[in-house]
Amino acid sequence: MTNTNLLKSKMVAAGDEHYTNKLTEILNVSQPTANNKLNDKIPFTQDEIIELAVYYKWDNETIGQIFMNDERR
Repeated sequence: MTNTNLLKSKMVAAGDEHYTNKLTEILNVSQPTANNKLNDKIPFTQDEIIELAVYYKWDNETIGQIFMNDERR
């Protein structure tokens, strides 16, 4: 599961307060798709994760915290 709260906070910290709009721009997806991804209804693909990581210059630890979130821990 994606840690969507952390994803949104990282995007806001980077100056992208309108994270849904920014996600549509970065990933070239529709607004409903972006909303579904941000609400953890549709998973991010590996390619999308890479695109976001490159765009925001996230390190492996940040990527893991956001996209490899294991709530069982």
